[in-house]
Amino acid sequence: MKRLACYFIILCMVASILPAAAQASQVHNSGCIASSESVETDFAEIPATVEQAPNRSDVIRITYNRLSSVDRLSVQLPSDVSIVRATGFTNETDAASVKYVGGDQAVLEYRIGTQNGGTQYANGSNWIFAAAPTHIGTGVDLEFKPAGVAGNDFIYIGNYTEYSTVNGCHEISLVNSEAGELSENPDRVINALGYTAKHLDVGHKYGDVTIFATPGFAKPPHPGFAGTSDAWVTKSTLSYPNMSHTRMILHEYIHTRQSYNQASVSDTTWITEGSADYLSVKYGIETDAISAERYNHWLSNGSNMNGSLSDRATWESNQVEYRRGGAYLAVLDQKIQTVSNNSVESVFRLVNSKGGERTHVIIQREMFLDRIENVSSPSVRKWANSSMDSTSPYNISSAKLETGSNGFLGQLGGQFEKRIAAQPYMGVLIAILLGILLGWLTSDISVGQDQEASKEAEE
Repeated sequence: MKRLACYFIILCMVASILPAAAQASQVHNSGCIASSESVETDFAEIPATVEQAPNRSDVIRITYNRLSSVDRLSVQLPSDVSIVRATGFTNETDAASVKYVGGDQAVLEYRIGTQNGGTQYANGSNWIFAAAPTHIGTGVDLEFKPAGVAGNDFIYIGNYTEYSTVNGCHEISLVNSEAGELSENPDRVINALGYTAKHLDVGHKYGDVTIFATPGFAKPPHPGFAGTSDAWVTKSTLSYPNMSHTRMILHEYIHTRQSYNQASVSDTTWITEGSADYLSVKYGIETDAISAERYNHWLSNGSNMNGSLSDRATWESNQVEYRRGGAYLAVLDQKIQTVSNNSVESVFRLVNSKGGERTHVIIQREMFLDRIENVSSPSVRKWANSSMDSTSPYNISSAKLETGSNGFLGQLGGQFEKRIAAQPYMGVLIAILLGILLGWLTSDISVGQDQEASKEAEE
């Protein structure tokens, strides 16, 4: 009976001082947002063939068939692509939108997008990655020549291998092009994605997410970017210091979990990239994609960057929002965990709860600070407010990892230390519990010794 009591005391000790560990087991199982690809409609589907236009590797050709059976079909393209041919279509008011006007077959060709005189997407002699068309009025069944895959935001034409992971209603596909040149084993990458999808507790997830890994470099250089529910990483990733495909893929995946993606204003514009960078590093560590040493280097460099997060004009480079923003959130995460059973993910879960399907939340400063206080304390809010304006390096000691104490036991000790430092009464409680435990164990030993002595006397 005493042994059971001892176990109970130990359990109480651990539960009382490990809010972060408790939080990990309290993931909120929110539902999924239906992506456009997964929405069922009553429209009849017509077949369409997708291929690279002959002798034009940067142009996509879509041939629509059996159109005489439909009443209406419009095709909408992003504004950063240009239509080069539209047979059987007429332009609507939007230059990137066309409407079917007649005939049993229609052909649409468009060149992959341009930005600042460079290619926003990418292509090669036998593959192309580009924006996906949106079909309105009639369902369209896309068939690729010779092979390819369509996501909700992007399409890829060319040979590829697809990997997938499922977490409830949430399915992630990794499309690795034949010449994608991933720097890590694709199985390891998809396992890291699966782990992150399961444990990332920020809500706002689409039913289907597709991540494309392609060869080539985009111009201007983009290691990757995210649409609404799709993402893309390129070989450009490997030209960035301390970057890997796994970390970049996690970064872009996390963007699909943000209802505030590309919708922040003024002094909070850094939050979109800063949160994606920090959370990708956090889950990179948990999936062994990033070492403790590399994390500490990332944290220190980000903290020391010049600029105030709330004033873009002071930034030394566009990396401030990623790296200094990420370091800010790493320190904030530890401060939240020290005073509560929550984390920085709890803040973003509250922010995301105001969004919906393709509905972005505009993060205003006071709203962001309110959410921080909701899950922590007024003192943490005060730090978050002043540190957003600061140009000084952050005190990152609480957020650094002990490189010699990896694994659960190392983190366990760190949580004991942080909890006791923040709430000294915990130290008194632990001392009392240890005293009771030691007293019971000593009592058992004493009784055992008395019984042994009595037995010897009888003999």
